[in-house]
Amino acid sequence: MRAVDLAGRCLDRADRAGRPFGSIAALAADRAMAEAVAADARIAAGDPDPLLGIPYGVKDVIAARGAPTSWGVTSLRDRILDEDATVVDRLGRRGGVLVAKLVTSSLAGGGGTDRPGVSAHGQARNPWAPDRFPGGSSSGSAIAVALGAVPYALGSETGGSVVQPAAFCGVTGYRPTWSRIPRTGMMALSAKLDKVGVLARTAADCALVAEALIGPDGIDDDCRPEPAVPARQPAVDRLVVGISPNDLDRVADPMRATARRGLDELAALVGEVRPVEISREIGYSAAIELIVSADAHRSLSDLIWSPDVELADAGQLARLRAARDIPAAAYAEALDVQRQAREQFANVFREVDLVVGVSISDQPQLRDEPRRPRGSTSVADRLLAAANLAGLPGVAVPCGLDDDGLPVSLHLVGPRHSDRLLLAVASHYQQHTSHHQLRPTTSVG
Repeated sequence: MRAVDLAGRCLDRADRAGRPFGSIAALAADRAMAEAVAADARIAAGDPDPLLGIPYGVKDVIAARGAPTSWGVTSLRDRILDEDATVVDRLGRRGGVLVAKLVTSSLAGGGGTDRPGVSAHGQARNPWAPDRFPGGSSSGSAIAVALGAVPYALGSETGGSVVQPAAFCGVTGYRPTWSRIPRTGMMALSAKLDKVGVLARTAADCALVAEALIGPDGIDDDCRPEPAVPARQPAVDRLVVGISPNDLDRVADPMRATARRGLDELAALVGEVRPVEISREIGYSAAIELIVSADAHRSLSDLIWSPDVELADAGQLARLRAARDIPAAAYAEALDVQRQAREQFANVFREVDLVVGVSISDQPQLRDEPRRPRGSTSVADRLLAAANLAGLPGVAVPCGLDDDGLPVSLHLVGPRHSDRLLLAVASHYQQHTSHHQLRPTTSVG
């Protein structure tokens, strides 16, 4: 199939299926067709790049020339930035075809919203259950992949916004080691925690895209060259994997059997499983909330104090403005929790090669319910929050459907710069299971 035909098919799919589910912030039809024509010319000339001519979408906190970049903010819905983020530029150089900007919750959820996923573009719907929440602020990216509107999409994660929507929408989500992929051209929520992520059907596809994105761009000062890594990775069947013996204790009842089976399936593919625990005493979620609030107030100050700013949730704006009064001592305490999280994982990874748990312990909530507070004591939620604080890479992989027909997911976490190993293990799991091939229905009702 020609790149032009594939782009046209994805644009149509995004419009017919993605829009009813609240996934599409804006289509980039003119840009997509121009990039597809250029890709067809390169293909005809013999260019073998695996990303050449492949359509994709990006979360609407990532700048793309010629398309609106609203950050989910009502008063910025029509704003067009005359630049490509580094990640968009890199995919363009590889021949990628940008078809859509994808919905994000307002300011990527910074400051919290009263209802889950509130955005200038409305509330997105879960493709498996339209009355339910599709996940964190990269929900538009996860929905677009789940519905087949794009083969892959870029998102971002600060505290869980790639892993959660990947888990809720039944797709694969990759969170890189903090500082591995440059964030130039992406809205800054917290420079200490923000990461560009990838959502796709498979871990193998995530790995292909990640390789196109990694490495410094000379602008994002936090993004530096990777340290030297071994040329050969350890074989999957020789890895030592840590799993908490209490991982299933607080998993929702309809999810428990599927989660247990998924953990058993992965355990059967590796060399050894050892028990590990992530301490519940430290307060990872509270530390993330405080760091993000303080950092977002600084990085977004001009916007949130503008007399013309309009958010879909007035309470969110009030909370962001109130972050001006966070005491320096409280911020320092949150950074100390981040240090403790790093130290804890350093100890864990002296005993095991990676840690595996359930991605999210609860089913997605109903869209019209108040937003659930963060800070659950479940192992799954502790692992997600602690890994984000420590800047560790992670991969969410589907492991089947629960008793109510909703996706369940495993979360693989490794040491800093173990991204390739994690993606290889996730891919190995997907080669031996078919959970990632399940598809949702697309009727909204």
